[in-house]
Amino acid sequence: MFLAIDPGETVGVVSLELRESVHLKDTTPSLHVVKYAQFETEAVSEYVLWLYPELMGRFTHYELVIIEDYRIYQGLGNLHTGQRLYTPELIGATRALCTLAKVPCVSVPASWKGKWPPARLKAKFSVPDNLPRPHALDALLLGLAHLEKEGLWTP
Repeated sequence: MFLAIDPGETVGVVSLELRESVHLKDTTPSLHVVKYAQFETEAVSEYVLWLYPELMGRFTHYELVIIEDYRIYQGLGNLHTGQRLYTPELIGATRALCTLAKVPCVSVPASWKGKWPPARLKAKFSVPDNLPRPHALDALLLGLAHLEKEGLWTP
């Protein structure tokens, strides 16, 4: 299983699982959304309390955590002057929990979400209707882009 995370103003999280094909002619594994969540960034403790059992639990095993390589761009720097930034705390907590759980964590550029425009997504992947938008959907797009790039999944 893979966990994709889109940190930012709101945090989107999607758990993805590769499943073996049941068709004899097509042995390509299929990818499924198993779980998803969305958190307000200020709710760092709520997020950590959700993530901790996910990564440390006996019933789930994640092969990889995929997280957006979050940046504060120069144009937005003045907007954040003097304010507490929760997103770096979330990213730090995520990396710390990954280390404790011995689950690799990779950062991917935000621009990778663009590799899955709406038309391609609709044609190649079945997105749950109730998947929270936009942040859980963004996490899904990051996960799809990384798994495809690394050859772990073929759409």
